[in-house]
Amino acid sequence: MTESDANLHVGSGSEASQTGKIITAFQEYLTIHPCDLVMVVGNVTSTMACTLVAKKMMIKVAHMEAGLRSYDMTMPEEINRIVTDSFADYLFTTTE
Repeated sequence: MTESDANLHVGSGSEASQTGKIITAFQEYLTIHPCDLVMVVGNVTSTMACTLVAKKMMIKVAHMEAGLRSYDMTMPEEINRIVTDSFADYLFTTTE
């Protein structure tokens, strides 16, 4: 397994705390390392937070694992999926 290109160094915490830290760190990262596309994977807090940052910076977003739904709005992951898919420019599914 290869190492990541970047690590935002955001540890554990509440959903709100993690989201805020990820948004701040990822915006700083993209300011230093501009790009044309951000690819996000899955349904975790960083997936949603990085999507929001990219879209606000006018960067296209591709979401791997798009379209998965549990329809359980008590799950933070379901909210992350819905937000991410609604803003992503490209949706890549893993199942039919």
